[in-house]
Amino acid sequence: MYYTLDYRRQICDRVVQLIAQSGRSERELSMAMDCDPSYLNKIVNGKGNFSMPRLLKFLDIMGI
Repeated sequence: MYYTLDYRRQICDRVVQLIAQSGRSERELSMAMDCDPSYLNKIVNGKGNFSMPRLLKFLDIMGI
């Protein structure tokens, strides 16, 4: 359980960093990802997990 939370925190921190670097709002990104803004907000706040398709979409939008 500890490792899972540690990885989730690392992913969350990186997502926040990438969003800040992109200059886009969470709402803009959620629209581009075709998801509800609350979905991305949960991930940013460490309370949710990316599904693999959404993670790939996020990475594509970020140019990674």
